[in-house]
Amino acid sequence: MQRIFGFMDPWSDPFGKGYQLSHALIAFGRGEWLGVGLGASVEKLHYLPEAHTDFLLAVIAEELGFAGVALVIALFVWIVRAPSPSAARRRCASAISPRSRRRASASGSASRRSSTWA
Repeated sequence: MQRIFGFMDPWSDPFGKGYQLSHALIAFGRGEWLGVGLGASVEKLHYLPEAHTDFLLAVIAEELGFAGVALVIALFVWIVRAPSPSAARRRCASAISPRSRRRASASGSASRRSSTWA
C-alpha cells in the first residue's frame, strides 16, 4: 500500500518512497520540448538509480525532450498496428467478393466436370 501512496504523491517523501519517481519527473521537466541533447542527461549519471531499466523513458525525455518521447510513442503504435505477413495474406484473400468466389467456384467445377466427361 505504501508503494501506491508513494506513486500517487512522490513529493510527500522525495528522499524515501518517492525518490526514483520524483527524479524521473525532474528529468521529464529538464527535457522541455527538444531536450538537452544526446548524452547530456544529468539524472542518469547519479540521481536516477535504475535509469537503464524502469525509467528509460525519463532519460529519453531529458535528452530528446517531448519530441523524442512523441517519437518513441509513435514507434510503439506503429509496431503494434503493423500487420503481420499472414494478416496481409488474409486481407488479400478476403478482398475477393463473394459473387466472384461463387462464379470462380462454379466455373471451376464445371470445367472439371467437362474435362472428366470429355
